[in-house]
Amino acid sequence: SSGTSKKLTEEHLQLLTALAQVVGIAVENAELFAANLEKQRLAAIGEATAGLGHCVKNILTGIKAGGEYLDMAIEQNEMKWVERGWPVVKRASDRIEMLMMNMLTYSRERKPMMQPQDINDLCNECVETVRMKADQANTNIVLERSDDPLVTCDGREIFRIILNLVTNAIEACAEARRAPGEVILSARVDEEGCYINVSDNGAGIPDDIKPRLSEAFVSSKGSSGTGLGLACSYKIAREHGGDISFESSVGKGTTFTVFLPMQATIAAEQ
Repeated sequence: SSGTSKKLTEEHLQLLTALAQVVGIAVENAELFAANLEKQRLAAIGEATAGLGHCVKNILTGIKAGGEYLDMAIEQNEMKWVERGWPVVKRASDRIEMLMMNMLTYSRERKPMMQPQDINDLCNECVETVRMKADQANTNIVLERSDDPLVTCDGREIFRIILNLVTNAIEACAEARRAPGEVILSARVDEEGCYINVSDNGAGIPDDIKPRLSEAFVSSKGSSGTGLGLACSYKIAREHGGDISFESSVGKGTTFTVFLPMQATIAAEQ
């Protein structure tokens, strides 16, 4: 009947109106979401560019300072200026190499090359690598070995984590002007996985930086840090199915713990 048709038409109109409102809200939300994503993308690009530019600027400052010593050596024919300038240039060169390696690590996803490794050997290699740096910083390094040292992991990448954490610990002791500073590197393997601890009695990490420590270009070392080393360390640990945690108190020191789970090791062997 005409009454029924009119009633259905009004109901359809109300339904269509409601649907239109829902669709309109959905479209508006989608537009806002897209705009927010674009805003976040641009912000991330800006932060990365600023962070990278800051790192490169600091490295170039070191190269320029070292170059000025070398210019003086040439002008005055004095070897003493070479002895002062060359270590500055060398440190800047090492920082460029490390920055490039960290950028490559952070910018791409990779599957770890899992092989049986002696975690004690990796720790000992790290200690020998930083021995001179520790001596110059008046810092003692203590190595506590694991009784059961065999771990399945990407040895080269786990070495990078250990090296980064130990280097940071030495620099933290130097910043705190400990006499002497102390860094304790220990490893332990049990049925759950591998634990690598790096403890220092250095300057500690400021509270405002702690929540963002795993982010790129965030550093507690001011102009001397790139802010990529720790971000890459977190990334490598998580690629192994593990993670990094820490406890820190300003003026007292910091302990970082790297955990590599046994289930990741077992999966890699199968």
